[in-house]
Amino acid sequence: MYWQRVLGGIQEACRLHGWGAVVLAPFDDGHVSDILPPYLDRTRCVGGLAVGSFPLKQLAAMKRTALPVVLVDHQEPFSGLDSVANDNIAAARMISGLLLDRGCRSFVFVGSDRFSVSFRERWLGCRSALEQTFAQRKDGELRRWTIPYSREWIDTLQARLSRTRPDELPDAFVCANDDIAAELLKLLLQRGVDVPGRCRVAGIDNIEGSAWTRPPLTTMDLGKEQLGQRAVEALERRIARPSAPVERVGLVPELVLRAST
Repeated sequence: MYWQRVLGGIQEACRLHGWGAVVLAPFDDGHVSDILPPYLDRTRCVGGLAVGSFPLKQLAAMKRTALPVVLVDHQEPFSGLDSVANDNIAAARMISGLLLDRGCRSFVFVGSDRFSVSFRERWLGCRSALEQTFAQRKDGELRRWTIPYSREWIDTLQARLSRTRPDELPDAFVCANDDIAAELLKLLLQRGVDVPGRCRVAGIDNIEGSAWTRPPLTTMDLGKEQLGQRAVEALERRIARPSAPVERVGLVPELVLRAST
């Protein structure tokens, strides 16, 4: 729903440049031989795109190949590598600001910031937007449901909601992604909770299914194909200007307003 579209953007941009694209699975350690398998002709490799998050030692191994490398949807300040990423902090701040404008004063952020860098940035964006406003108004509340986004996470979310009394429900749920938000909407509906009358629910990502939830989900549209295309452009820049300063590109999200808020 997300990474496949990013990869599609990468492949299309490579095609327009006359480049081929080879997808390599993540490797277990930091040996260069694991990054460039024997069947690849090293002399024909123009560069690499590290899609998603990688440990710093693996990024260091990529740099040792002497090929230009660009990070895609991940930033690692100590890597010395260019990066192209969606601005997750801005996305969370914008969706939180919308809910504040709708009159919401009590919030729950749903998701574990340990799952990924993007989840952590979304939590930070939500917290910074709300704490700044609450400090001025002194009438708000922000809680967090740390739901591990891994195996059996839906059961964990269901159990957490079942322990919540009706009077403990917040004005708004900000979910770390649309997948979590869609499941939460379904569980609230099963409990007879009126959305958006009693609670408003928002996600982030604008995956395809977010328009078909009940009610349709308000979310932030993060560039997917555009992210992949812009990463290829960054790689082309690095190839042409190998000594240029390290560049960090952040794609600005767009609000998609639907009935859940």
